[in-house]
Amino acid sequence: MMVAARFLFGCSAESLCVSQNSFVSRWFGGSKFQAFAFGISISFSRLGGALVYLLSPLVAKAFGAPASAFAGFSIAFISFCAALGLVWIDYASERRGVIPPQGGGGRGHGHSTTDAKELEDGKSTSTSTEAAPKQPFKLSYFRTLPSTLWLMAIACGLCYGSAFPFVAIAKTYFERTYSMDGETASYDTSLFHLMGAMLCPLIGLAVDRIGRGPIWLGMSTTGLACLYSFLFAFPGRLNAIALMMVLSSLYATFVAGLWSFVNFTSPGAASGFAFGIVIAGCNFALATNPLVIGTVLDAFTDSAEANGSKDVGVDADLLPSEQGFSYVLAFLVFTSLLGLANAIALWSVDKANKGILMAPPTVRGALKEALDEEVLAKWKKLDEAERHTNDASENATSHA
Repeated sequence: MMVAARFLFGCSAESLCVSQNSFVSRWFGGSKFQAFAFGISISFSRLGGALVYLLSPLVAKAFGAPASAFAGFSIAFISFCAALGLVWIDYASERRGVIPPQGGGGRGHGHSTTDAKELEDGKSTSTSTEAAPKQPFKLSYFRTLPSTLWLMAIACGLCYGSAFPFVAIAKTYFERTYSMDGETASYDTSLFHLMGAMLCPLIGLAVDRIGRGPIWLGMSTTGLACLYSFLFAFPGRLNAIALMMVLSSLYATFVAGLWSFVNFTSPGAASGFAFGIVIAGCNFALATNPLVIGTVLDAFTDSAEANGSKDVGVDADLLPSEQGFSYVLAFLVFTSLLGLANAIALWSVDKANKGILMAPPTVRGALKEALDEEVLAKWKKLDEAERHTNDASENATSHA
């Protein structure tokens, strides 16, 4: 039953994540506050994570586990109502011409920025949304999407796979390495989400002004590698609160430099597919890395029977040894370094393809339109080739 519930939760949560990012891209793509909008969206996710760490144990302790589960259901229902409201607003705005129809070609957003000066001033220079050519995305088009999209998916997996698995074991890590009680360890762990909720919009504003996404990704992965290396070399030396604050700031730097740039790798009609690819890379890492880390920690968890002691508390029995955490930290350093290498590769590939991800905001709009035109031209060629193939097949069948 629990496995089935977890499966349904995963299907729902990831579909929500793709839809949410597509909505933000649809409404704020190309605007002066695109990264800021993504930062606000992500900050509420982190705020929800913090509330889970802080309130769930209190509710379960006061009213029991079923009450805690019902509280989670109530929050999910509020989210469902908010989603219905968002769909209604989006539909009404599309009918009134505030945003272009879903599935349109070109940029697929309400903001086109061919003029650098007007972009900087926050003015739109787009023609009417009705003039945008409609080119629905087909699954066969995925081969035409730029390699920067796939590198961003890998980057997402490597960074999320470096940060969140540590957050998942942070409570146990603090209990073992810092000799904390469970309640204090949970409080310190929740600081990651609280700090992320505050920092994501602020760093998003900086990204909106500066641009240059691969630089932000490289800074984040370099910081993660340095942080885990310090914890590996000097266990217990860094204050737990400072540790989670640094980790949260590095995470916020990464997400601000990633999600706001995904829509620059594909036309608007492929926005949902693009975000789905990036989130798939994230989920692959979040599925595999915890398995590796859990296997390592289980191998270094001694029971009371194995130690030949009956006086050790139950909680102490279940805590992995510091050697196990050292192997985990070494693995996270390796993953972070892979993320840095991927950020360098992303910068190199982007530089060879118009440099849209490294471009300042004042010229990024024009580069985006040029990239979209190239991709849409490839889509049309694929459609023509498909029509010729179908015609030839029909002719062969009729002659037979």
